[in-house]
Amino acid sequence: MNKFITLLDLAKRQGASAVAGLIEENTDAAPEFSRVPVRTISGTTYKTNVRKELPAVQFRKANAGVETSKSEYAQDIVQTFIIDSQLEVDKAVVQADEEGQGAAGILADEAAGVMRSLMLMIGTQFYYGESADEDGFQGLENAVDSSMVLDATGSTAATGSSCYGVRFGRQGVSFIAGKGSSLKLGRWREQQITRDGKKLTALVNNLQGWMGLAFGHTKSVCRINNLTAQAGKGMTDDLAATMLSKCPVGMKPEVFFMSPRSLEQLRKSRQAIGSASYSQGAVAPRPTELHGIPIVETDSIVNTEAIV
Repeated sequence: MNKFITLLDLAKRQGASAVAGLIEENTDAAPEFSRVPVRTISGTTYKTNVRKELPAVQFRKANAGVETSKSEYAQDIVQTFIIDSQLEVDKAVVQADEEGQGAAGILADEAAGVMRSLMLMIGTQFYYGESADEDGFQGLENAVDSSMVLDATGSTAATGSSCYGVRFGRQGVSFIAGKGSSLKLGRWREQQITRDGKKLTALVNNLQGWMGLAFGHTKSVCRINNLTAQAGKGMTDDLAATMLSKCPVGMKPEVFFMSPRSLEQLRKSRQAIGSASYSQGAVAPRPTELHGIPIVETDSIVNTEAIV
């Protein structure tokens, strides 16, 4: 599988050791951070050309001409959006914990908590985009081409889920970090704040960045939707094979993202291997790949999607 720089790698390269540590500590919450590549831009937006059609090529007879042709492009504007979380800890609470974690421990816990929350938010935005937060970037649900969607035909309302196949890189999907940077955690500082109309002294900080998502090719994302808990409507190898048949040879997914429920459905759909060494019989192992493509299990894909 191709290797790309991720948000974690970017934080390390830029010397943001505190942020890198927090990302490493919380990567299990949102595996998208360690899988999806990231590119930096100097500003907050940039223009990109997406090729929609290749120029025509043909054989010809001697002394006969051919018609001229050209690529067809669509120009997209990729935008990054501010993601921010403000931290406030009562100074008196920090001072009172001298026999416990102390100030450093309390502040570290607060920073870890907000990083976990931010990563979960970006993980959700990665799939659901504007339906998750209209002030954030568009997600896979918004960008997937209709020709790259396969209906699993589940019909129970609000119990749907999806499996996404994603190809990465400049001609695929990547996070965009605006202002030439990744996420930044500031320094803790004393400040007077207002709560319930009254003043108190607190230690304050914020975790902030400019984040966007770029799609370099219309075929870089495929989706199996309407996966439900109904019999015969869950995730299977057959569905994945049919989905892959829709992908151009040069644009096959590098990863399949799916929910824990879909992963368990896939496991159950596979024939148990090995001899029955337990009273309950042989059990198929948890799948790690689909037709040679790695599976990434994520809580960011829910099992309560609307049936479409």
